[in-house]
Amino acid sequence: MVWFVVVATELLGIFAIDHSDHRLVAGRLHGPQVLVVGNGPSAVTGGEWGDEIDKFDEVVRFNNFQSKSGGMQKWVGTKTTVHFSDGMLYPTFAEYHVPDATVVLSLFMDRYFIAGSYVLIRGGADLQYPMVCKFFRDPNTTWLEKARIERLKHLLGLKGPKHPTSGMLAIDYFVTHPKVELPVVIHGFDFFQGPVIHYYNDSEPLYERINNRIGVNMHSPHLEKLYVDKLVEEGKVVFLKDWVQQKKR
Repeated sequence: MVWFVVVATELLGIFAIDHSDHRLVAGRLHGPQVLVVGNGPSAVTGGEWGDEIDKFDEVVRFNNFQSKSGGMQKWVGTKTTVHFSDGMLYPTFAEYHVPDATVVLSLFMDRYFIAGSYVLIRGGADLQYPMVCKFFRDPNTTWLEKARIERLKHLLGLKGPKHPTSGMLAIDYFVTHPKVELPVVIHGFDFFQGPVIHYYNDSEPLYERINNRIGVNMHSPHLEKLYVDKLVEEGKVVFLKDWVQQKKR
């Protein structure tokens, strides 16, 4: 009970933080070309486009992504300018932290109890409460506003407790950003089709793989695939493999 009171009090302070000078909120992009790297298995199949990925102005990655082990960098590159995270607060772990990367919390503002989980999981369960409080007040940390999340839910046709993936929210964020040059390039988006969820499945800890399976049930990947297909048809999004082929023409 005491923890809930502490978290509720802390959330009130977090919600009051002014993010107007945050790099992305203020429109200070590193440049107009954006590539969003998903964690799907296709990220390490096909061409070895790591060097091509690292040439983009903004390279967006998610949660517990991996790029520097097992030679994966030749497939997915190493550059990361924006790190989207769910409630596990992966950027606070040494193995997933990227120095100077801009952090965006994808679903923090979705519902009050979800916001609370962002603090409780890492702050309470992992006994890292002071670190979590500092993380939320870091000028490199921000979160998507509730109106944007609700708008995307409506566009996807989500019902009940279902919510968009961090990947879908990131694509939507940059597709609608006024300083981004369309199309936004995406890579490694498989919409959870197939037996393996992440391209780094073999090196991913067991508890994270279990968490992945649980989390998938809160999304509607088939609806996200339909929406991404629509964005591709509209010229707002292109898959990296197709973008590379277009460059060669």
